[in-house]
Amino acid sequence: IKEDQEFQAWLNSRRTYVKACPNCKINIEKNQGCNHIFCSSCQSEFCWLCEEKYASGHFVYGPCSGFQFTTANT
Repeated sequence: IKEDQEFQAWLNSRRTYVKACPNCKINIEKNQGCNHIFCSSCQSEFCWLCEEKYASGHFVYGPCSGFQFTTANT
């Protein structure tokens, strides 16, 4: 139980860097790189910022246009 509580405290302190995959809900930690995320668990692709399914042009024409390499939230 103590390990679970410690992990939950760590997870809560890292919410900016850890999100659940919108498809399979596994936790993913992002510590660098672009906002186009590939989930190695379920092979889905999504946007780190808006958590929508990734499609070609998402960062050019989509809702997160111009935010491919930023930490800004849309």
